[in-house]
Amino acid sequence: MENFLPVLLIVGGAIYKIYSEYKKEQEKARHRKPNIPPTPPVTTIPPPVMRETMKAKPAIPVVKKQSNTKVDLYPEEVARVREQKKTTKSQHKEVPSLELEVLKEQEMAFDLRQAIIQSAILERPYK
Repeated sequence: MENFLPVLLIVGGAIYKIYSEYKKEQEKARHRKPNIPPTPPVTTIPPPVMRETMKAKPAIPVVKKQSNTKVDLYPEEVARVREQKKTTKSQHKEVPSLELEVLKEQEMAFDLRQAIIQSAILERPYK
């Protein structure tokens, strides 16, 4: 019973230290992502009052503007830049390929005996 109180204080101190470190990490995470609000818990079934109000509201039709050309989708600047790219691509000319020079093969004298001697010198067994 005499050792019970110090052990209890040590365990309590350890738990408090872990909790305070957890809070510090949460604060750091909040500073890293300041614009993201915490996510609310997801409820799958709305309360009965919500169901009645949801049924009572009529559906609002959505009117979509349809355009016949793709030009309407983009601002004038984008269309102008695209036209400039098309003209610059057509203006670029291909670089003529260079012809390779064929070099005459030089005759090399290859002596098999000399090659074996040199390989034996390079690959000596060191003891």
